[in-house]
Amino acid sequence: MKDLDKVNLHKGNISLAGRPDFRVNSLVDNFRFSNHPTPMYSDLEEPTPAPPAPPPMTNTYSVDLDGTDSYVMLGDLGTAGLSLGCLSLWVNTDTPIQSGNISARGYFAGWSEGSTFNGFSHGYMATNDRLLTLYAGANRSYWTVGSGSTLGTGWHHIVLNHNGTGYEFYVDGVNASSHSLGGTVTVTSQSKLTGTGIDYFRIGIDGSLGFPTGGLFDEVGIWNDPLTASQISQIYNSGEPISLESYSPDGWWRMGDNEGGTGTTITDQGSGGNDGTLTNGPTFSTDVPS
Repeated sequence: MKDLDKVNLHKGNISLAGRPDFRVNSLVDNFRFSNHPTPMYSDLEEPTPAPPAPPPMTNTYSVDLDGTDSYVMLGDLGTAGLSLGCLSLWVNTDTPIQSGNISARGYFAGWSEGSTFNGFSHGYMATNDRLLTLYAGANRSYWTVGSGSTLGTGWHHIVLNHNGTGYEFYVDGVNASSHSLGGTVTVTSQSKLTGTGIDYFRIGIDGSLGFPTGGLFDEVGIWNDPLTASQISQIYNSGEPISLESYSPDGWWRMGDNEGGTGTTITDQGSGGNDGTLTNGPTFSTDVPS
């Protein structure tokens, strides 16, 4: 390569003495050989910016259910126009979520008043090797992991999501079929639940007020349409809840943050306007996922 004697810097371009065939037009736009039919380096752009940080959110409160008869009543969601495309919630149960121990069985959510077993449960259901089950008139979806398997103590992000055929589960941002616990997820054909079938929607107990879950619940969201795997992973956010606002939930119950941890009403921050009611004495806690 011929040595370049001198570089003259001018506003907007650079000229290289001794090389009239070479020029750089615009320090930020492109570099090209003027006598060459195609650019050598063309249209250099600004570096792609990093993805935006999750929306900031102050999370101070959760709701503490006693495991005896307390629950959060969300009301007649189906009659109000909602469908169960996706249910997302954070939970820290008093007894670890596990298979095999029938005494530890409970419900994350239940619906359809008087319908025994209707809802989304954890622990024993029909057999002692199931960890999660959706029951909607029958066992529709379930995760079989072997007796004695547990998710461990502490907060977990649990999601029930319709995949176009039936309902699947996500645990801590991961599809249950790929979870480290292994096992098998069975998804039978089930249309998206809607209408009066999801009326009397409750958090922490089943459709007939049985199998209550004791522990903490936080940041409950419902969408009429399913979320993508990427969206679910983003909402999990490595174990720290983010604002659901940009995901446009049709129902979003923050479990005390909009009420300052007082009263018995849980304001719906989603588009549905279906406020929840603390029933049979739940209390507020400042233990939250983080």
